[in-house]
Amino acid sequence: MSDTSREVPRRVAVVGVGDMGGAIAGTMLRAGQDVIVYDTRPEVVAEFRRRGVHSAPSAKAAAEAADAVLLVVSTDAQLLSVARELAGAHPAPSIVAVQSTVLPATVQEVQSILAESGIATLDAPVTGGSAAAQNAVLTTFVGGRPEDLEYIRPVFESYCRSIRHVGDIGAGQLTKITNNAMSIVNSLVALEALALAEAAGLKEEDVRAAIVEGGTGGSRALAGTDAEGFGTPWERRRDGLGKIVYGNGSAGTGSKDLGHAVTLAEAGNTPAPLLRAALDLMRRK
Repeated sequence: MSDTSREVPRRVAVVGVGDMGGAIAGTMLRAGQDVIVYDTRPEVVAEFRRRGVHSAPSAKAAAEAADAVLLVVSTDAQLLSVARELAGAHPAPSIVAVQSTVLPATVQEVQSILAESGIATLDAPVTGGSAAAQNAVLTTFVGGRPEDLEYIRPVFESYCRSIRHVGDIGAGQLTKITNNAMSIVNSLVALEALALAEAAGLKEEDVRAAIVEGGTGGSRALAGTDAEGFGTPWERRRDGLGKIVYGNGSAGTGSKDLGHAVTLAEAGNTPAPLLRAALDLMRRK
């Protein structure tokens, strides 16, 4: 295992600088962290170069120039592909933190791949959205060795408000998938319930405010989280999900994450009729 006894990683590589990865990288830069970036899209990397940020020609090259690597790619397949590339890095980084949302088995496979090269792995998906990353109020659910978390904690603290160690590798993903499933289903139920109120002649905002302020049906999804720095007011969530459930838009990562929850339910023989119904609704064309 690479040495993780140093006080803090000196340079951090961010692989995957889309909305979330880019926001994380930008916030770390403002905090004074030395950052190097890589993305498969040259135009995205070019924007960072214009800001004077170091970039690398490949994920492997980024890892070779860094003490720690944050992986913020979109899919399980992308994550495994990048992990195999990083396993060939020389010199190798001390640690790789998976901040994407993937199946627990996927991040466990990443751990096995990287361990062969002496690279520590942390399972550390983030929640809150890119605005939360920009405002340094993300939450990360961490699975892995406590000592590995302590090594990279100062990096996480530059863009996270809450860092929760929840168990071994895979536990972070289980927690994040559970979180996303609850958030999505809460939002879908709110859409239908508020439509009932409007059909009866009530104003959506009046009903929503009353529930949020004191009703037992209130939820963070219904309240919106823009005031907390997350940049996700209820209106944005409502409009985005409303397009999806009526077949007028792409379900995107929400469908992927809810699909992961259903996959885990099937693997564990756990009844999940509400999650299945919500996933069918989001995938309907």
